[in-house]
Amino acid sequence: MRNLATLMTFSNSTWTFNNPMLIVLLIGRFFLSGVFLLAGITKLADRPGSRKSLVDFGLPKALAGLGAVLLPSAEIAVGLCLIPARLAWY
Repeated sequence: MRNLATLMTFSNSTWTFNNPMLIVLLIGRFFLSGVFLLAGITKLADRPGSRKSLVDFGLPKALAGLGAVLLPSAEIAVGLCLIPARLAWY
């Protein structure tokens, strides 16, 4: 698929969209990014609760501590990668 930058034109020092669907994609990308960032940040803020949830889900207790750090970190990384158009896949 084409990159968002190729579908945008530069006029009068502002970006204008050629296609209204790009606005929908942009809003959706920011919304999804916000969901991932919020989920990751709240899981990092409550690591004991995250660890308990992972154990309740079926992860062995030995891996729950590591999972309580890696899962939120991955969610934050995905949330950040969704923001730039070059990293978001359509």
